[in-house]
Amino acid sequence: MSGPEARISPDGRWWWDGNRWIATQRGSPQLSPDERWAWNGASWVPVTPMVIPINRKVRLKYSRDVEPPEIRARFGLILATAGFVLTLPAMGTGTIFSMAIATGQAPAWPTIGEGVVLFAIVMALLGIWPLIGLLLSFGLRDGARWVLLVLTCSGLAPGLFLGVLTLANSSNVGTDVATVELALAWMWALPAAGLFLLRITKTGRPLPPASAFFRMFGSRWREDLPGAQTTWGEVRTARFSARPILRVPGADFALPLELTGLLRVGHRARVTYDLRAGRIETIEIGGS
Repeated sequence: MSGPEARISPDGRWWWDGNRWIATQRGSPQLSPDERWAWNGASWVPVTPMVIPINRKVRLKYSRDVEPPEIRARFGLILATAGFVLTLPAMGTGTIFSMAIATGQAPAWPTIGEGVVLFAIVMALLGIWPLIGLLLSFGLRDGARWVLLVLTCSGLAPGLFLGVLTLANSSNVGTDVATVELALAWMWALPAAGLFLLRITKTGRPLPPASAFFRMFGSRWREDLPGAQTTWGEVRTARFSARPILRVPGADFALPLELTGLLRVGHRARVTYDLRAGRIETIEIGGS
């Protein structure tokens, strides 16, 4: 029950809904728990919302249950490509030391120790940055799959390159190719084993399907997203940003500048938005 039929206690802190007494909202003696009615001292009157038109696209981040795989494929491919290119120098360092040991040009020790140190230094200087970007963007568990995929691909590159050269120039193809591939197998086998372990333990979200990497260049995948809807949103703090976000079912929108000074962290408002178009249409403050 709400409206004039409802009753408020003499101290203004309890509201009778027809069955039981309920504490008034936000400690206010003048606002009903559903925030639809205000008590003017004699009767209940409806709260009139303030409607703020936005009518434009707003930067957003989809929630996990709504986010299309094409979004992850597009963003992940950019960082993964950068990671692949920047980890190749570290893989090249590992190739030099591994081949020196495999061909008998250097002893296994201390060559292995020197190789590990130089591999780590080159990786830290170049390749680590896009890998950290993947972890920060997708989270530790989800990002680990991308990182291991990048390391597997960049680790395969030296073996494939030297394998082709060996096939073209060696007189003892079988033995030489086997020597090359076994010497370099650790660079792709270790991250591949980690990727397989994450898969069988179901740690993190699976990587996007191969079809998503083709569909991401178009826009038809947006048709599967929810269309226009109106529901409650809440202003919350954002990670790595001083600008608050407006959280609604399905996405976190950047708080529009039109709401600066009107909504603070913890405030709620009714939002009309369209995830398919990435737009916020209107925001109602003070209604329900």
